[in-house]
Amino acid sequence: MVFSVIHQYISKNNPFNIHLVLVDDYLEGRDKKDKSPYDYYVSDEFKKLYDSEHIKITLIKNKEHKYQGESREIG
Repeated sequence: MVFSVIHQYISKNNPFNIHLVLVDDYLEGRDKKDKSPYDYYVSDEFKKLYDSEHIKITLIKNKEHKYQGESREIG
């Protein structure tokens, strides 16, 4: 979804600005070996690649597991 939003924005030469707020919900017991394919989208590497004058990306990393509803509210 995140890449789709950015790609659509870029491909249309959009004159507007967008602000993506991405929340990484903490999962207890998960360590660096338990990577998800989606971890890339909430990484500093992803932010550096796409954060620009017209695309603002804010990453929020929960310190404890908040579940979907509360994570959306935080975002």
